[in-house]
Amino acid sequence: MAVELLTFKEVSFLLSNLRHEADTKRIELHFGWKFPVLKSWFRSLSDLRNLCAHHMRIWNREFGSRPEIPKKHPQDWPVPPQALPTGSHLHPEQTLNPQRRLYMQLVVIESLLRVVNPGSGWAERLVRLLDRHPQFSRPHMGFPPDWEKEPFWQDVVQKSRGGAA
Repeated sequence: MAVELLTFKEVSFLLSNLRHEADTKRIELHFGWKFPVLKSWFRSLSDLRNLCAHHMRIWNREFGSRPEIPKKHPQDWPVPPQALPTGSHLHPEQTLNPQRRLYMQLVVIESLLRVVNPGSGWAERLVRLLDRHPQFSRPHMGFPPDWEKEPFWQDVVQKSRGGAA
């Protein structure tokens, strides 16, 4: 119950300072991800939360902290490419590191929500929001081409767009 009183940053800090293997194993079992991965995820989500709380731009931003990509992950888990072209006609050679962009943060959020709130409609609302704002560059947010066709997102995209799941 005490953890419910902590801020997201305090929870992230608490996780990063856990040293007893029994504690970290219990957290791994609950979430289904290795502890170092979870630490990086909570750190990056804490930074994202702070940017949002201060009404900062997140759609075209490179984040300082980045969520670690797990070495072992479910088969349907999306692994971003090493680099994405920006699509800019002025600088066609320019690429972005998708791991430092919003898309990876969104994958992390959805991955955690599938554990703590499997019935959440968050991802469907996200897809509807993206659909309402096509003017925002998906590559600049780190979205890989055809991200909606990734098995990780397919059911969510179909539900949000009114198709059968």
